[in-house]
Formats: sequence, structure tokens, C-alpha cells
Amino acid sequence: MNFISNLISTPTQEHLHLNQYIIVVISLIFLTYMGILFGSVLLSLVYMNRASSEENPLFQKLATDLTTTFVGNKAVGLIMGIIPAFVLLITFSQILHHSDILISQYFLYVFLFTVAAIVFAHLFKNSLSRDNENLQRQNGLGGITLFFLVMMAFTFISSTSLILFPSRWALVRMQIPVFFDFNIVVRFLIFFAAAFAITGSAIVFFFFNWGGGKQNLDEAYRSYVAKLGGGLSLGFTLLLPLLIVWNFKTIPPVAESMTAYWVAVGILVLLLVTANLLYLLLKNSNVSYGSSTFVLLMVAFLFMTVNDNIAREEALTVHTLSLMKEAEELDMEIAMQREEGKSGGEADIAIGEQIFNTKCIACHRFDQRLVGPAYKDVLPQFENDMDALVSFILNPKKVNPDFPAMPNQALKPQEAKAVALYIMNTYQSEYK
Repeated sequence: MNFISNLISTPTQEHLHLNQYIIVVISLIFLTYMGILFGSVLLSLVYMNRASSEENPLFQKLATDLTTTFVGNKAVGLIMGIIPAFVLLITFSQILHHSDILISQYFLYVFLFTVAAIVFAHLFKNSLSRDNENLQRQNGLGGITLFFLVMMAFTFISSTSLILFPSRWALVRMQIPVFFDFNIVVRFLIFFAAAFAITGSAIVFFFFNWGGGKQNLDEAYRSYVAKLGGGLSLGFTLLLPLLIVWNFKTIPPVAESMTAYWVAVGILVLLLVTANLLYLLLKNSNVSYGSSTFVLLMVAFLFMTVNDNIAREEALTVHTLSLMKEAEELDMEIAMQREEGKSGGEADIAIGEQIFNTKCIACHRFDQRLVGPAYKDVLPQFENDMDALVSFILNPKKVNPDFPAMPNQALKPQEAKAVALYIMNTYQSEYK
């Protein structure tokens, strides 16, 4: 199941930087949609069963309206759920390329659970729109939808939590990353608290603010929906700051940073402002606050994804440096191949300079001793024998007892030739 990692090539430095921004934006879209999908399907199930037991048509209407509004059509599920899940699969596989964590396998499961959840959500929505539909079948479809949503959330959260613990990567080899840490517990709680907070706010926003709101709603229904959405959002918005503080206590030291701390402070401020507006919405029965609370929650969730990304970057510092070095070598190889194509196979001096500045400059200068001798003192012996210089660069040997043996730089023959041309050309033109 980890075959996807074998299909992904080493990312370039530009891709590594770009992927960080892609993950933040796509995670915000994906988790917000899936959170609202979870909250709306659960509420629909609750009110569908209440309508059956209490014979209240208001509850049946609410259950149908929730699925119609938030499950949406197939295009919404594709754009907001399935495509983002696939993009996250590719981007996480790239930033964790050549690591011990089976990240592409885990995010393949996230993708599959997402597809299944969206398919069953549409089946559930369609069952609610049909008259005389069997209640047991409706409960079954809704329950299966919630199952796949929970599995998606668990796999996503446990995978992203495991990233913060590099020392455990090689130890967790299950199909789904099952390991215990309080960081997973609190992240799981944050996801569901955020899901209910944004679902409640979305109910007010899409029922009463978006495009002028839904038309022809009687007063009792409007009042009940406003209280349900506002109360649900307020309760879980007030819970989120406690969970965010707890999350900070569970982050491993390798992922900690002051930047993340100050971003978290900003998140807490946004949530408290949002909670105050939700309180005013409920107190004054003023649904016009729905737009402000929805936007503020989305901004708060954006900063939460940024905060997760900061912690992830801190935890991946060593791995990212390794990928950057590999990407740099890949860039040099590509550039060399291009130059070979232009010059009929001759190594280009500019490529040699790039390799010199990457690998050689730490120990060598042309006119002064460092770890190794000055080039102007040793290059004269190679002026008439470039092949010998290339051979020495490829397989260095201890020659002068005053200096340590030069370590093998693992260069390819064409790379060694490029370096030899560069240092000899520079020596002859500037130091001879």
C-alpha cells in the first residue's frame, strides 16, 4: 500500500517550500468541509429520529434542510473533499519523501475514507428527500457516513501527530498509524469541537445570511434554527481555547517554537471575540451576526492550520535539510545534463563552481590554508595532467602529513571533471 511513495520523485527546493503553503490552504478547505459534513449528518440523524418518535414535522424539515444545504451536490463533494484529500496525499508524500514514516500509505487511507464518506453522505441525503423511506435504512446510511468520517479524522489526525515524533516513525508500521499519545487525543477532540463550532455557525450563516437566506421560513422554524446554530457554535467555541492550551502541553519539545506560541495567542483572541458575537446573536436574536461569526471562525481555523504547520516544520527540520541537500544535488545533476547537451558532453565550468561552493569551500581556498592546503600550492603539479586531478577528486588519498585526508565527496565522474575544470581555470587566471 506504500507504492505511491515509489512513484513520487525527490521534490525540488521550490516544491518543498510551495508544499508548506499548499498544505495550509488545502487542509483548511478539507477539514472545514469534512467537519461541517460530520456535524450536519449527525444533526440530521438526530432530528430525523426525533421527527419519527415525536411526530414533529419541524424536525423532519430541519433534518432534510441540513443535508440539502451542507452535503450539497456531487461537484461540492469533489471540489471540497475528494480533490483536497488527493492533494494532501501527494504533498505529504513529498515533504516526507525518503522518511521512515509510511505517510503515503496513511494518506491513501484518508483519501479512500473521504471518498466513501462523501458517497454515503449523498445516499443519505437522497434517502431523506424521498417520502415513505424506511427509517432503518436511513439510519444505516447515516451511520455508515459517520463511520467513514470518524475513520478519516482518526487516520488524518494520528498521521499528522506521528509526524511530530520522528523517533517513533520506524516503530509504527501498522496499516493505520495506531499509537498512543495525549497529542492524538487532544487533536481528535479539537477536530470534533471545531466541527460542531463551524457547523453551528454555518447553520446561521447559510440559513439566514448567504444570498439573503432561505425564503419562506415560518417564525417558529427560524427561531429554533437560529438558537440551535448559535447555541451549538457558542458552546464548542468556548471549549476550543481549553483544548488548544492542552494541545500546547502535549507537543513534543522537537516541535515547539515561540512563533507557534504567539500564533496560538492570536487564535485564542479570535475565538473569544467570536464567542462574544455568538452570545449577542443569541441574546438579541440577531442573525445578522452570522456572517461575522462564520468568517471569524474560518480565520481562527486558518491560524490553527498555520500553527500545525509551524510545529510540523520544527519537527521536520533534520529531515527537510536532508531533502534540501538531495534536491540541491538533483538540481546540479539536471543543470549538468543540460550543459552536456549544449556542449557535446563537456563539463561546464559554471557547474564546477556550483559544486565547489556546495562541497569544497568549507575546507579549501585558493590562496590560504584551511582544513586543506591552499590550491595555489598544490595545483601546479596537476597543470599538465587533468585526468590525475579528476582521479584524485573522485578517490582522494592522504598525501601531505600536515593535513588530514580529504573525505570522499561521492561525486560522479562528470561532476569531478567540472570541479577540476573550475579550480584549474580559476587558479590559472587569478592566482598563477
